[in-house]
Amino acid sequence: MRQLSIKVDGMENLTHDNWKKLGTILLPTGRIVACDPYIYPLGPEYEPFVQVVPQGRYPVYMNRISSEDENNGRVAHAMLRFGDGNVARWELATTKGQDIRELKENEIFGYAVDAGVGCFMDLETANLLRFRRDEVEDGGDWMKLISKDDMTWGERMLNQVGYNVFSFQTGNGHGIYPTYWGYDEDGDPVCLVTEFIKS
Repeated sequence: MRQLSIKVDGMENLTHDNWKKLGTILLPTGRIVACDPYIYPLGPEYEPFVQVVPQGRYPVYMNRISSEDENNGRVAHAMLRFGDGNVARWELATTKGQDIRELKENEIFGYAVDAGVGCFMDLETANLLRFRRDEVEDGGDWMKLISKDDMTWGERMLNQVGYNVFSFQTGNGHGIYPTYWGYDEDGDPVCLVTEFIKS
């Protein structure tokens, strides 16, 4: 199984390594869905992660590549942050029916991206997105989900309660992208990170 190799320290260090805070996401159920939001409303195949976090509102961060190669400026990672502690270990995020013990070396579980976009949202938000697809599309223009910061990310509010979706331009376009839980020394989730460009 392929591992995540980035280092995530306490909240005070998130200004380093090109991490940028984008806003906060509402998780009314604490059951998180990560997927290509262009595909999700088409069917029920996307499940929330097995790990559940307390209901609440949490900060969202994005990390972009800063280099002189062809990846410069691309989104490398997207992260939800749940606590102030340091990450002691990483574990591949799984959905119902997935077992990391079945993976061979360098294999992953991840979600399929067809439109070059990945996202985070709560399961309840995902269900709302499914039923209100026509409204969210704004006349068929799904790209309005990615509407800020030079087209690399976007936030979309789906109702007045604050159910929202954070979407990201995937660093390598189409493909399969893994998500990892970062746990502290006590085994509590500190963060959730989707890797768009391998560290």
